[in-house]
Amino acid sequence: MGTGQVIIRETTASDLPEIESLLLDAYVQYAQVLPEEVWSGYREDILYNARSSEAWHKLHAVYENKVAGSVFLFGPSLSESDIEKRRAGAPFVRLLAVHPSARGKGVATALLQHCARLSADQGKDYLYLNTSDMMSDAVRLYENLGFERIPEFERNNSGIWIKSYKLNLQTTRLLHA
Repeated sequence: MGTGQVIIRETTASDLPEIESLLLDAYVQYAQVLPEEVWSGYREDILYNARSSEAWHKLHAVYENKVAGSVFLFGPSLSESDIEKRRAGAPFVRLLAVHPSARGKGVATALLQHCARLSADQGKDYLYLNTSDMMSDAVRLYENLGFERIPEFERNNSGIWIKSYKLNLQTTRLLHA
């Protein structure tokens, strides 16, 4: 593998301890801005999602021979909430994480591009995700990649405004990069 190349792989059970550690390393910065009980719940949600088998794809990125990032792509949902919000059947990105030492190297973009390709290959029109203003670097990345905000899906969760975004897989330049 060449220096600077990001390789995306499916995560296996044997990768999970390293992925859990990466997720916590990437998200621990929010422990400083969230109330302790909110951070504790968020941390448990991160670990639950890492360990559960609900994700359509669990992916990780290798950069310079090290696990540098991770993302979970949840498949088309038919939940009552998604049906009400007219996003049933659309894939959804959760817990995009890049290790602090690998930020700015294209890892997050490569992971999102892979999620977009997997979704488009399944004939999906949109890719969704949620974020918040405390994740300002992520917000900037998503908007630069062409994700559009969908305020009608947004909500307050434990005092944090959760923003919703979608990427049009028919028109995105991300699939052609």
